[in-house]
Amino acid sequence: MTDHAHHRSSSPGRRWFKAGAIVLIIFGAFHQLVVYKSLLVGHETPAEARLTQNLKSFQVPGPMGPFKPTAWHTTNILSNSYSLLLIFAGVINLLTLTPVIAAHKLRPLTLANVIFTFLIAAICLAFQFPPPLLFAGAAWFCFTMSLIRQISAQPTGILAGSSVYPEERPR
Repeated sequence: MTDHAHHRSSSPGRRWFKAGAIVLIIFGAFHQLVVYKSLLVGHETPAEARLTQNLKSFQVPGPMGPFKPTAWHTTNILSNSYSLLLIFAGVINLLTLTPVIAAHKLRPLTLANVIFTFLIAAICLAFQFPPPLLFAGAAWFCFTMSLIRQISAQPTGILAGSSVYPEERPR
């Protein structure tokens, strides 16, 4: 087995980390589908139709140059950006996983993801919005389990050198 393959296959917490990244991608994709459904399908109730009309009629104040954004535009750009951020975070995590493991920096990246997903879950909880809370909680759980696996393999502090290979541990 090559050294690179050894790092990949024997890195504690790797599978949980990948699971968390995949949850972020699914979360973002599901969120994006809900956003597009509301844009393409229309309104299910008269109250939703009135709300959309009110959002479209409110002009966002401030200098916007030639643009005339409404509250409806603002809501949609924020929703689409949120979806894209989640997908991007998941994809970046997956793309960088192998080099991060090779550089022995999985623990700090995992901790950043634990904090990121915890904050998303806290925001969802504060605003009492269960569907994204479920996804954010699932991603947080996966990243937390990854961190626990990494710490249990080398319990030298949460941000200590993330090498979990005996031959590379500080003496």
